[in-house]
Amino acid sequence: MQIATGYAYLALGINQDLSKQRVKICSNCPRLSGGIICSLCGCEIHAKTRLPAEECPETKPGPRWRAVA
Repeated sequence: MQIATGYAYLALGINQDLSKQRVKICSNCPRLSGGIICSLCGCEIHAKTRLPAEECPETKPGPRWRAVA
């Protein structure tokens, strides 16, 4: 599962700058539960946001952040 890689990246400090940018966007989202869990996908945002191939699960009006190449 991808999120396991996200937790490894979190522990190792990988993609920290990418995560900071995305978490800043997530922090203003009404779907953020408890400040750390996305209520749409159930992922802990500090792990998911470190994965470049992941994107925000919001579909309307569209993802708040997208995958990067």
